[in-house]
Amino acid sequence: MRNSRNSALTLKDFEDELAAVALVRALPMEYSSFRSALLLLTNFDFKTVKDAFLQEQKNRQLRAADSALALSSALKVSTPAKPSSQSIVCEFCDIKGHTEAQCFKWRDARESILKQRKEKREKGKERANAAQQETSASASASVQSAEFAGNASTHDYTNPHSPLLSDAGSDWIVDTGATCHMTPHRHWFNTYTPNHTPIQLANNQIIYSVGLGSVRFQPVINGKPGRLLEFERVLHVPDLRNNLLSVLYLTRAKSYIVTIQHDQIFFKRNGALLFTAAINSNNAASINGQVVPMTQFSGMVSTCPLDLTLWHRRFAHLNHGDVKKLIQEDLVKGIVVKSMDLPDPICEPCIAGKQHRSNVSKLASHHASGLLELVHSDVHGPLPVQTRHGYHYWITFIDDHSRHWAVMPLKKKSDAFAAFKHFKAYAENQLLDLYDPVTSYYLPFIILTFIYFSLTGS
Repeated sequence: MRNSRNSALTLKDFEDELAAVALVRALPMEYSSFRSALLLLTNFDFKTVKDAFLQEQKNRQLRAADSALALSSALKVSTPAKPSSQSIVCEFCDIKGHTEAQCFKWRDARESILKQRKEKREKGKERANAAQQETSASASASVQSAEFAGNASTHDYTNPHSPLLSDAGSDWIVDTGATCHMTPHRHWFNTYTPNHTPIQLANNQIIYSVGLGSVRFQPVINGKPGRLLEFERVLHVPDLRNNLLSVLYLTRAKSYIVTIQHDQIFFKRNGALLFTAAINSNNAASINGQVVPMTQFSGMVSTCPLDLTLWHRRFAHLNHGDVKKLIQEDLVKGIVVKSMDLPDPICEPCIAGKQHRSNVSKLASHHASGLLELVHSDVHGPLPVQTRHGYHYWITFIDDHSRHWAVMPLKKKSDAFAAFKHFKAYAENQLLDLYDPVTSYYLPFIILTFIYFSLTGS
């Protein structure tokens, strides 16, 4: 009975259908034709049956009035007329000569509706069976694909101090019952992808992993660091209390050769010893070495809130009114605003960009304390017309302390260094001795004369 019921049928629909059936069953025998017509309805619910009842009552009232009129007229006739078979009309097909119970079309329609209902029930059963088989198949598949964690245990959440304890240490426990490497430490992973795998413990408890990746390990062999290793296919299981190293995975998938001697376990591959494990007094082995945690990189992390101020800066300090217009009218794709707080009216880069440059004083703030302590130099040229001696450039030398200057003509720009050597030689030999309050006025002319004779060779 339960299996034959349509799965889409709600409790309210079921109650309406029961009420409709009760109304139909309560009809007397004189309503047999009306009852048969109701049972042939495709949409058999309470509302439809109620409307049909009201319509039938109205029709019967009209027929009763017609019958009373016919009876009154028949009383006037001495001999009543015998009704013929042609006056009988089928209420189902509207054909004269037979009743609805004798109608073959009504019988065919009834059989067709009953057949459709039966097929619909059978299809519902098939879908329910298919869904049940699929659920059982997925459940069995998940059980088959579950990993095993050997003798590992989970956190004791009944202990109020359990969240405060760091039970999962840094040691990797060598486990021959584990089918995969497992660790609760997220920061150990060098590569990481989300993963949801059921893991069965020794007490048949099922826990789940949240990620899968690789972990780098620095082994220590005979007190010396060995070659850096990377354990692949490591499950991140936050509920686990231990770090498990699967021996079966290393031997079957990575072709490791594992040898146990006294209190040491040796892991070799292709004849090379890659790492070892020490066995303690409790017959538990942990590999020698330490994990190399992943170096966190936050260069691509942004802490700026996605508000109008941020987009104002990203659009080269566009005014806030135009930024709001871009967002409200969807003129730009890709703008994400998570905060509609009013922007700060004071933007330092905008203020600095609109300010005029401060006046630069033409007077030096300080001067050199001695002669030739600081010399200013500048090259000018090429000149549009060369001199009679073929000079195209000239260079200046200005002493910062005395403010005396000298100008030297140059034929090529590359002669600037040679001119500086001439100036330096004369200044070191003559300038310091010649400088006094009396001769300081004539010093530039003396330098120019020396430079002229030096260049002309006179």
